[in-house]
Amino acid sequence: MPALRSLVLLVPLAACGCGGSAPSTPRPPDAPFVPAAPQPASRPLPVGAPFPALEAEGWINGEPPAFGAPGTKLVVVDLWSQWCPFCARSAPGLNDLYAKFAPRGVAFVGLSNMPKDSAGAFVRAHALKWPNGYGARSEHLAQLGVRSGMPGPQLYELAPTLYLVSPAGRVVWFDDRGRFTHQDPTAWARKVEAAVERALADPEPKGAP
Repeated sequence: MPALRSLVLLVPLAACGCGGSAPSTPRPPDAPFVPAAPQPASRPLPVGAPFPALEAEGWINGEPPAFGAPGTKLVVVDLWSQWCPFCARSAPGLNDLYAKFAPRGVAFVGLSNMPKDSAGAFVRAHALKWPNGYGARSEHLAQLGVRSGMPGPQLYELAPTLYLVSPAGRVVWFDDRGRFTHQDPTAWARKVEAAVERALADPEPKGAP
């Protein structure tokens, strides 16, 4: 009977993970299992939509600049979570994009629903130099259009998504949740790079409301 109970407990977790598969990294020690019902999934914010002000429990590497801050031509907003293996695999490419575009007035900001210790470990492990928020609330994830709708631990609620936001605070582009759907990290980085180049040439989306 004890073995049977263990099997029953493991079955729900096997269905969880990035894009519906089991995560390849263990749950952080400071991220307890929360057997709550999954929240409804949300669609990414469309191009031209106003981007909500970013909210976090706290920030690593300082607080992010305002979208229209002097000298900021574009903001890359990366919504990520440590349990998603493709967030880790794409981090080197994102670092390369930061090195290329930060001198050209592109600000980078990360935000996660991970707790402070886990988010800090991820930022240090991947040498992320830009501001990264942690502890994002479920309601804020819905506002940002990144709730996954997946069952399992509450931390699986965030569907990794990357947005480009104009100086006027509107969505210019989003990555179709490439990491969440297991897109090749190199191809994903090239797609982001091309989108940033286009946005720098024309930072305000056509037909913005």
